[in-house]
Amino acid sequence: MDGRARPRGLPCAVTMLVAVIGLGACGGHDVQAGFGLPTQPPDEPFVGDRTALAGTFWVEDNGCFTLELDPGTAGQEDHPRRWVVWPSDAEHAGDRVRLAGGSELLDGARVTGTGAVVALGTLPGWSDPSSYYGSFGRFCTTGVDQVVVLDAVARE
Repeated sequence: MDGRARPRGLPCAVTMLVAVIGLGACGGHDVQAGFGLPTQPPDEPFVGDRTALAGTFWVEDNGCFTLELDPGTAGQEDHPRRWVVWPSDAEHAGDRVRLAGGSELLDGARVTGTGAVVALGTLPGWSDPSSYYGSFGRFCTTGVDQVVVLDAVARE
C-alpha cells in the first residue's frame, strides 16, 4: 500500500453509476427525454371537434411543451398556452420536437396544424394520477383545464 487512505464506498458508487447509465442506454431512449412526448395513437385519435389551429410553440420553465394559440383561434380566449398532445409521428428531441419529415420545433417557433382543444378529463387515464396522462398532464397543465390535441402540425 502507498499509505493513502482510500474511500471504501467509491468503488460501489462508481459501479452503481455505470449500471444506471447502462440501463438508460439499453432502453434506446434519449436520457433527457423525461416523461417523453405525449402523442396520440395513430389508429385512435382522441375525441374532439377538429379545426385549424395556429400559434407559437413554447418550452416552459418546467420543461413542458405548450402551444400559445393565436387570437381568434377556438379555445384561445381563456388561456392561450396549453399543453400539447402531438401527432403519433412526432418525436421528443431534448428541448425540441421533431416532426415527420425531420423539421424541428424550437422554443418560439410558429406552427400551423389541425386538431382540437379538449378538456383534460377526456385524456386516457386522466382520472388516475399515476397514469401517464394523469401524472404528466397534471404536472404540465397547472391552472389550465384544457389541452391542445394535434392531428397534424407543421412549422411556418
